[in-house]
Amino acid sequence: MSFRIGDTLRIPFALFDAGGSQIVDTDPLNYTWPLSRDGVEVTAPAFDIERPIATDSDLLLVYVLPTTGDYTFGRLAHATAGYRTDLRHGLIPVLATTTDDLVALLGTQPAAPSNTNFAIGDKLYVVRGDDWTQTFTILDAVGDPVNLTGSTFIWRIGYRTADSDIAILEIGSITAAAPLTGAVKVTMTDTQTVALPPDAALWYDLEETTSGSLIRTRGIGSLSVVRDVGDLP
Repeated sequence: MSFRIGDTLRIPFALFDAGGSQIVDTDPLNYTWPLSRDGVEVTAPAFDIERPIATDSDLLLVYVLPTTGDYTFGRLAHATAGYRTDLRHGLIPVLATTTDDLVALLGTQPAAPSNTNFAIGDKLYVVRGDDWTQTFTILDAVGDPVNLTGSTFIWRIGYRTADSDIAILEIGSITAAAPLTGAVKVTMTDTQTVALPPDAALWYDLEETTSGSLIRTRGIGSLSVVRDVGDLP
């Protein structure tokens, strides 16, 4: 697994006292985390310690990855004599782009859309059984909104295979509510999202047909459908 600049690591660990009992301490000043990037020590990495569930003793080390490189870390240590953690060592490759970014960019024309919440290629998440709305802003090559007057859009979700793409949801005849702003609003109802397979590797695309019958792929990337609490498989 690889990460990108700005991603937040949340590494679970447990803290034990000298007698082996699990305890809680969320003060990062009491911990030392040896971290290196490309073999060079990172001085005083700015990490936090969180307790995700108030009634649980499990902890998280939280760290925002600041730049590219191969990060390695050693055992997370506690300042109190006899205390120990079970977070030992690991490797974190941080890239400028991920595979999802590269695949998406291959299918995107120079006048690529800039999603209001996600960049092209970033994964979209849909909670199964919820209503879902996402607005895409389509920009031209110099970054100005495209005039979408007369254009219609198709939204598809499907599986991507080596031989073909298999659509499992298609919503057509989408029009831009504000054509001069380049904004396209895509909506899925709870009935549509509940039919999507959870935890599957899915892809989406947003296809434009202009008033002059030109067809352009305006958005493409990966999508995950997740269950909320209480949702049955």
